[in-house]
Amino acid sequence: MSPESQTTNPKAIPFSFPEFRSHLLLPGPHLQTIAGSWGQGPVLPEIEKHFLELSDGDQLILYDLCPPEWKPSRTSALLVHGLAGSHGSPYLKRICARLYQLGIRAWRLDLRGAGPGAEYATRPYHAGRSEDLWEAVRWITRRQPDSPLVVVGFSLGGNLLLKFLAEHSAKELVPVRRAMAVSPPVDLSHSVQNLNRWPQRIYDRYFVRILLSQIRRNNKVPFPEGDLVWKNPPRTLQEIDARYTAPLAGFLDEWDYYSQSSAAQGLAKIEIPTWMVSADDDPVVPASIFAELSYSEQVHVTLTRGGGHLGFLAANNSDECFRWMDGRVVDWIKNEF
Repeated sequence: MSPESQTTNPKAIPFSFPEFRSHLLLPGPHLQTIAGSWGQGPVLPEIEKHFLELSDGDQLILYDLCPPEWKPSRTSALLVHGLAGSHGSPYLKRICARLYQLGIRAWRLDLRGAGPGAEYATRPYHAGRSEDLWEAVRWITRRQPDSPLVVVGFSLGGNLLLKFLAEHSAKELVPVRRAMAVSPPVDLSHSVQNLNRWPQRIYDRYFVRILLSQIRRNNKVPFPEGDLVWKNPPRTLQEIDARYTAPLAGFLDEWDYYSQSSAAQGLAKIEIPTWMVSADDDPVVPASIFAELSYSEQVHVTLTRGGGHLGFLAANNSDECFRWMDGRVVDWIKNEF
């Protein structure tokens, strides 16, 4: 590949794509990350909402955007949001709109308790709850067994996806054909400690503000401390994990949660074609971790020169795609190889 990007696994991506070059007016990781999150996303055609009941009584919500010309033998995609997101996250809506135009059926998953799913969950989602993704994939594939399914996860959803892939053989995953993880925090401890440093703290505070707001609204999953927590609320993401996520999910502490839920240790076990894309200046996911990991031959890792966290706002390139991330996700879904 050209000097514009690096690939940590020598096996090439089996199709060509334009290299990422940061837009001249949006240099650096922080402008890329912040500007990349702007906007509400397009208004989508009417969707169908499905409720998936889990063995513990909680429910997941799947959102189905099916083009009128789609046939059961055609490709479909399942998109998984990141931390503090939902099916309504702008990046999911943008990609769904492009897939709809291409005649590709797009499913979006609200992780347990995310978005409207808050009223149907008594436990929180987290980066390691891969069994929920397994249930969603099985639910979809039972209804469309002849449709090749591509699963894409973003940020925390990317780690969740990679962990899920490492836990299942290619035979178990049929008809999942391939997967993609964008900006995945594959070493949760590494990412959380990075967020405790300046200037990454601005993102840590952003996540904390949104998560605390969501927890306040969702009375079904309160802090173990009860209302006393609001006298001294968590101030960092690590504190939320220590006082909320870890105890409610059955982990010993936040470090046990990070250790058991990080996808890093399982990347060598993945058996289906998987593309990991992250930026070398990602303020949430330090790029240094990717060079330290072992990968199966099915995993391809591309580190772009710049792009921030889920930003990737590009200068002019061969496909005229300002939202470079969106273009690459659609490429991975639509290309047959």
